[in-house]
Amino acid sequence: MAGPIVFHTLEQAVAALTAAETTGRKVTLLSASGAAATSGPGWFREVIAAAEKSCPDAKFAAILDCGDLAGHALGALRAGVSAIALDAPAGVRRRVADIARQQGGRLVRPPAPPVLDLLDTEDALAACLEWLQPPPK
Repeated sequence: MAGPIVFHTLEQAVAALTAAETTGRKVTLLSASGAAATSGPGWFREVIAAAEKSCPDAKFAAILDCGDLAGHALGALRAGVSAIALDAPAGVRRRVADIARQQGGRLVRPPAPPVLDLLDTEDALAACLEWLQPPPK
């Protein structure tokens, strides 16, 4: 699997899932850094649902980045987001991870590079297709 794809709009999420369908590869959709506080878990949940509806055969995981804000991570879980990233001290991460498991979710560390960030990308589909190409043998 290629590194995560950071999306900022529904169109970018759909482009990433379209590329996943086209290439037959699994993709990880990652919100922008701290999006739990800026865009909110409701926005994230609805964008992911709409993108999945547009690309029902895509294999993917979706992660909402909560920055270092445990309260936003807990709010995201309550809002129905099943995978969250939290950059917090170990003790806080353990408590949030336990709560996530109890609610059927999971806590992950923010992905390390390389990631494809679609923020300033003119052609998101082309960028995603290139990103998801298997490495040369």
